[in-house]
Amino acid sequence: MTVASPTPAFSAFGPTHLVAVGVCIAAMAIFVLAGRQANEQREPQIARTWAVFWLIQQAIATTYWLLPAQFEIGKSLPLHLCDVLGWLGPFALLLAAPPRWLRTILYFWGIGLSTQAFFTPTLEQGPGDLRFWLFWISHTQIVGAAIYDIVARGYRPSLRDLKVAVLVSLCWAVPIVFLNWATGLNYGYLGKELEGTTILNALPPWPWRIFAVMGIVLALFTVIWVVWPASRVIAGTETESRA
Repeated sequence: MTVASPTPAFSAFGPTHLVAVGVCIAAMAIFVLAGRQANEQREPQIARTWAVFWLIQQAIATTYWLLPAQFEIGKSLPLHLCDVLGWLGPFALLLAAPPRWLRTILYFWGIGLSTQAFFTPTLEQGPGDLRFWLFWISHTQIVGAAIYDIVARGYRPSLRDLKVAVLVSLCWAVPIVFLNWATGLNYGYLGKELEGTTILNALPPWPWRIFAVMGIVLALFTVIWVVWPASRVIAGTETESRA
């Protein structure tokens, strides 16, 4: 007799995936619209509330993965790009005057890269598993914060911001590539062996996949930057925003 699993496996593009994405979009929309409509006194409070919960969630997730019962050397260290952004990003909302580079990383990593999790989630566990909730909540917080900074606070990337995003991304990626090469791990999905099904599976084998990923990221970053100067040209203005 077959016994049903108490925690059904997660299936990409199945009902659970679609419902999860819908709930995440609704949560982000409520947050962004609240900040957009708030006055100057209320808006920072809304942003700080999101940031505080983001930091709490990040602390819970990091602690969970480092517990002996959950620890896996190839998964538990907070080295993935979303983990790094999970500790840096909240301060773009918490600080009264966050440094420009912090908002830049939130935009390019949040919009340009973390949104991939909604389309091809590297997730196997269903709603009965804590990992399911940690995954969706963390990516909702990241992407929601990035959208918030655009809609509620008026961030617009400049060409200089694009260069900063590329440089910071390289500073993160290069040591990760060498770590993966030396240990056989797959942090940042830049290792020899891929896990799960993502767009990376369609790329050439390692090490050529690394250069393909860099090219895709550069192209993606360029696209999400160029939409802003292009929109200004269409609207008849030329001055880049420095919000």
